[in-house]
Amino acid sequence: MTVSPTKHNQELTTASSSGPVHASVLQSGNEAALVSAKARCESQMIAKDFQGAYATIVECIKDAVGVYGKSALSLVPYYLCMAEVGLELSHMNQVEEVLALCIWNIVKAAEDDAANEPKTLVHRAVVCKLFGRYHCECEQFDEAVKQAANGAYYASVIHGPEHIQTSTLYFTLGAIFQKMFRTEEALGMYDKVVEIWYKHLAAATRRQRGSHDDDDDDGGRDVVGASNGTIHPGPSSTLPAHAAKDTASPHTERIYHEGLAMLKQVLSTRAKVQLICQ
Repeated sequence: MTVSPTKHNQELTTASSSGPVHASVLQSGNEAALVSAKARCESQMIAKDFQGAYATIVECIKDAVGVYGKSALSLVPYYLCMAEVGLELSHMNQVEEVLALCIWNIVKAAEDDAANEPKTLVHRAVVCKLFGRYHCECEQFDEAVKQAANGAYYASVIHGPEHIQTSTLYFTLGAIFQKMFRTEEALGMYDKVVEIWYKHLAAATRRQRGSHDDDDDDGGRDVVGASNGTIHPGPSSTLPAHAAKDTASPHTERIYHEGLAMLKQVLSTRAKVQLICQ
């Protein structure tokens, strides 16, 4: 059961009735409870318990507003989590409203302090990705492409164009193109996703083995077979062992889970295209 920041705060106060509790201690406790609740929501999404994830994030946001205030940049990750759950549950009106709140908080934070820019760009990339998915579901394809392309730009600025985080924007673009029946463009985006993940998993395998021989290493081939778009899922259809070891944090677990889902979708699409071409 998730402990809300409010309850956590009460417990801290009760436990310290014999002496004053510093405000920073209370703040840290509240923030830790929020992080824990968000991690639980993400775990529920991975398990496809979207109703449970929705209930968790709704309560989490209520508490987060109490901790940070309505216009804080720190609220944005929780809003983004709600928007992602909302897309899975087809709560389209709420998704649009929540993403609009994200933009407002991001713009305000950027205006208040230029030092917030790196964090705001990270959030902008995710907002654009989710807006791309939102507009795609609403069959507003031109706007969907625009949003996803903007997100890819922001992600490239922050993470680099070859980063696995950026690959999620390429995949979003590919999914939009696929829904528009622009198959060649979709496959081009999907091939880029495969290439990025192949390089990432191969590098992770090299680090694990302590080897610097790029030619002899075939790491990551249980998920991706080559950087040219060919995919070879392993027999268990799970992440490689070295990748599983890297999923200690909920955030890392989410990106690996998303990567696996993307690669499976690419495999399915490639198989369908090959069947049609036969």
